[in-house]
Amino acid sequence: MTDKEMKTANVIGGLFERHPVLWILILGVLGVSAIAVYLANATENLVQAVALEYAELYSEAIEEFRTVYTAEVVAPLRQQGIEVSHDYMEKEHAIPLPATLSMILGRRIGEHEGGAET
Repeated sequence: MTDKEMKTANVIGGLFERHPVLWILILGVLGVSAIAVYLANATENLVQAVALEYAELYSEAIEEFRTVYTAEVVAPLRQQGIEVSHDYMEKEHAIPLPATLSMILGRRIGEHEGGAET
């Protein structure tokens, strides 16, 4: 260690010896800052995890809806001669495809505050 480095170390060491409150204050500020950064990151990660979980649940619900609609509505109506089409509004005696109905449902849910959109 050079003389210049020794003098600098002595000055810094002497500063903390003469002012222990300053040392405690600096450590406290650094500690609080580290905790704040950690909590901000943890909160962001938690929000993202919850959003992904809700998106997965929403996706599963739509998939189940389409399965039930196909089995319980589309299949019986097809047997009765009802057409299933994406442009069902323009045709007489037609109902929407499961995918079309899912998009309509997503749009309607999205119209509500805090709702999802497809």
